[in-house]
Amino acid sequence: QVYFNREMDTLVPPQISYGPREPFNQTIIKENGFWSIDGKVYTVIHDVKLGAYDGINKIRVAEARDLNYMKILVEDTRFNMLVQSAGSASAGFMATPGLGEIALEWAQPSEADLEDVLGYNMYRYTANTDGTFTDPVKINTSLITDVAYNDYNVVRDTQYYYQYKILRTSFEETDFSNAVSSQLLTAALGDSNGDSAVSVLDVVNTVDYILGNNPVPFIDYATDVNADAAVNVLDVVGIVSLILNPGINSLRLNGEAINYFSNEATSKAVVYWENNDLYLENEKPIGGLQLAFDTGFTHTLNQGAFSGFETITYKQGQDEVLMLFSLSEAELPKGKHKLLTRNSESELDLTKAVIAAKDGTPVALEYKEATLEPIISPEQEDGMRIVSYAPNPTNGVFTLSYYLPEQMHHLTLSVYDLTGSRVHYDDDFTPTSGYAEKEINLSTISKGVYVGVLQGKNNTARNFIQSFKIVIQ
Repeated sequence: QVYFNREMDTLVPPQISYGPREPFNQTIIKENGFWSIDGKVYTVIHDVKLGAYDGINKIRVAEARDLNYMKILVEDTRFNMLVQSAGSASAGFMATPGLGEIALEWAQPSEADLEDVLGYNMYRYTANTDGTFTDPVKINTSLITDVAYNDYNVVRDTQYYYQYKILRTSFEETDFSNAVSSQLLTAALGDSNGDSAVSVLDVVNTVDYILGNNPVPFIDYATDVNADAAVNVLDVVGIVSLILNPGINSLRLNGEAINYFSNEATSKAVVYWENNDLYLENEKPIGGLQLAFDTGFTHTLNQGAFSGFETITYKQGQDEVLMLFSLSEAELPKGKHKLLTRNSESELDLTKAVIAAKDGTPVALEYKEATLEPIISPEQEDGMRIVSYAPNPTNGVFTLSYYLPEQMHHLTLSVYDLTGSRVHYDDDFTPTSGYAEKEINLSTISKGVYVGVLQGKNNTARNFIQSFKIVIQ
């Protein structure tokens, strides 16, 4: 109800609005009202719906006219009200902790509350040591269209706070919902995929990570069973040991210590060539090997020595990698063993190696009277990344190195000039996950500055986009 100190022209309704900041017209009252018989009181019924701005809102009244045809002065200084529409509408917002993710759920607003919902954006923040909080940061890379979201980019022993905003079809966001908080449970050692059990699925998950496929969920501290800050065949063998010997470890509360395997070598081994044959002499039974060779290295494995072993070959960076491990009691016993035969007499050689004893502990390896570097799994992230593009400036030919968090359904490169016109398009990419590189030829394009856009789409139609600037001279 709006009260006036004189009789007003009842043919001219006042314009009433409210908002948290000037000019206080963020929400306009559009409903029709009515005047009192004496023309001094205007009444309008208005529902404060979801979408109004939360917080202290000032009320603004304008455009009313008295009987002398004089417009009243705008009133927007004296009256305010507290609005909590977004907060009250999110009463069902919940955060459920898991081993590798925090599951968030909320209720979809009814059409009576908000009829133009396009989707949701999730925001997260944490507490500082001084009792303040960090600014909320949006964590979803694409619009959330469901009323559930799993946050996998979380670590142990950290309390996370969440709020969401509703994106309307006008591309405006509502205010923040109520906040909920949670922190991760602590997985049992070896529970790589966070399903509360240590099984062959965790071996698969770990191998997937070693191959650079960015499995989700992935519990890093549970996978790295010897706490050496590297995921490799030692962890695969360690998880197999946990499967074959259940009860060693169990679920723990946050902050509680985990009984990691030792990362100190318990035995020694020597690797050496005899002509084109690679031999291993080991003091204790071996449960797994991971050997990296120069790019282009080809070989024939001595299958007889590795009966009962799983064999995986893959490329990581500039290395050709061979990994062998057993899911059963198979082992490479103490003694001398021919591992493989290289297929040429070239200079291609062994560059890195990891040897795991049957119990999952590392084996100190000597090669050419030196210690080989261990093999560390590639860095893996949730988003696409341009690693490098060189040379830049370029004569038009350069190498684009990039990282894909998962296998893409489609991957393309578009190059635009500074007017926004596309001058180059390339869809001849291998859209596999992990690190990759490709030579790009723009030699037919005029000299100048251009913007490259690498765009990928996964099987669920989620888009990944990264851009970079290239100079042709």
